[in-house]
Amino acid sequence: KGILVVNADLTVRQVTFEGAFVTDADGKNGAGIRHQAGALIVENCVFINNQNGILANPNKDASVTIRRSGFSGNGAGDGYTHGIYVNAIARLEVSDSSFAGTKVGHNIKSRAYQTTITDTTLDDGVSGTPSYAVDLPNGGKAVLKGLRITQGPRTSNNAMIAFGAEPPLHDGSSLTVSGSTFINRASN
Repeated sequence: KGILVVNADLTVRQVTFEGAFVTDADGKNGAGIRHQAGALIVENCVFINNQNGILANPNKDASVTIRRSGFSGNGAGDGYTHGIYVNAIARLEVSDSSFAGTKVGHNIKSRAYQTTITDTTLDDGVSGTPSYAVDLPNGGKAVLKGLRITQGPRTSNNAMIAFGAEPPLHDGSSLTVSGSTFINRASN
């Protein structure tokens, strides 16, 4: 499932997760961290060339908090794997982090009931091929503040943020975007 599988409250600091991989027959979704339950806190960690940097199972009582961490070259290139993929959990918080070179999937995909992303850089660069910088397919209460999103020339999508693209939406869904910069280097 992943390099680290989490089933309880856990804080992870200053660890590099690189090369998480499972075969096609086993789901092709190996994760640096596979979160299944509890409150996960990730600080000052690096996720490089994993099929998913972090993959969280649906769990209405779980939460994921990511601070000062870097995600580079994650995704299997199939559109189903991402820098971070958080299913229906209570809360996702990402702050002071960076995402670069994601392969075909999204930098951040969150089905969480509450998603807060602050002071984070999402940069496709020259070689990155992500779809959305941020995908919130079921909406939720989302706050995006202080982001710097640069869509690169090899993106597979003409939007940088998707909100509510896969109904049903979570009750009380809302999106607030403020203090952010969007740069388009794509031809579309």
